[in-house]
Amino acid sequence: MVKVQNFFVPLHHRIRFYMSKTTRTYFIIFLSALMTLFGMQSCERLEIPEIVEDNAGEDKEEENPDLPEIGESETIRNGSRMTPYTVADVQTLGRTYEIQDAWVEGYIVGWVTGSAYPSGARFGAESASATNILLADSIFEDDPVHCIPIQLPASVLRLDLNLQNNPQNLRRHIKLKGDVTTYFKVVGLKKTSVYEWLGTSAMEDEKLALSITELTERFSNYEPGTLLKETDKWHTYSTSYTTDWKVGSYPDERFATICHTDTFKNHTFEYWLITPPINFNRLKKAVLTFDTMYDNWDGESELSVILMNEKEYDPENLLTILQARIASPELISENQWLPSGEITFNSFKGVSYLAFRYKGSYRGKRNTTFCIDNIKLQETEE
Repeated sequence: MVKVQNFFVPLHHRIRFYMSKTTRTYFIIFLSALMTLFGMQSCERLEIPEIVEDNAGEDKEEENPDLPEIGESETIRNGSRMTPYTVADVQTLGRTYEIQDAWVEGYIVGWVTGSAYPSGARFGAESASATNILLADSIFEDDPVHCIPIQLPASVLRLDLNLQNNPQNLRRHIKLKGDVTTYFKVVGLKKTSVYEWLGTSAMEDEKLALSITELTERFSNYEPGTLLKETDKWHTYSTSYTTDWKVGSYPDERFATICHTDTFKNHTFEYWLITPPINFNRLKKAVLTFDTMYDNWDGESELSVILMNEKEYDPENLLTILQARIASPELISENQWLPSGEITFNSFKGVSYLAFRYKGSYRGKRNTTFCIDNIKLQETEE
């Protein structure tokens, strides 16, 4: 393993070290004369570097040589605090280099018992050691091949991070600074000295970990009648216990549908269909589109699409009601699909949720049925 040096001595500095100023001047004149004699001036111009005297007579340090570029992300990670390495970066670079004071980010997924790895890898916080943790790029990683062990030296850092005393740290997003080197006979991080949480809480870290940057949903993978709250992707919230968003079909097409069937007169109701968290920080220009359809128009029920901070309903979580074309008698006939038009998020940042809200009151008759299909959130080309 090669240790990365933090500077190297350029050639022209080495020449300057061995030659006095006067000697260098005569050397340049002699070189120019040779070029003229052999006709070199008629070829491509040769630029001679200007020789600059250092006030202190010392060589200048230069930046670290560039390390191999890892991954397909547009972000060039150099192990700094602002652009820390991923676990995959460390595993690749660590096979060749020992890197001092490098930052690495990931999720705390477990710890290591004994001295053997990967057989000593343990996922979870039960019976954890206080001297190390396991870091991974995925919050739900359970394969030691995709993890690196992190040494926790006897310090405040160990007291703060070890899973033995802090089981709540499991699955939290963190970045740490230490030396990329061999630990448990594999590439890991030792002499860990500094850490920073990348979320304000474990819940915030999980939201970031589960966030998506695109969404395509035609509901074709669900059986008709499936309640969307029982799926892994969608989250629902309602103020009534009698119904919820589910998968409908007609005749063979699948879609999300909702219809209020409560029997309480003048009872206000809301049903929310909420996406996974969306990481707008990783999207240059996001565009949302979807199709809607209605049946049995009652003139009171309404469907809206809303941007919200958290997946649980709270008036303080609502960011804005988005402007979209929603099916209604003014725009389209009953049982016909209406495109929403493009909803563009040009400069919006943060990790947020999109929600479809069905709202209205019962007036002694069956309420409007709304259907949603062909939901797409994707980054468009500039």
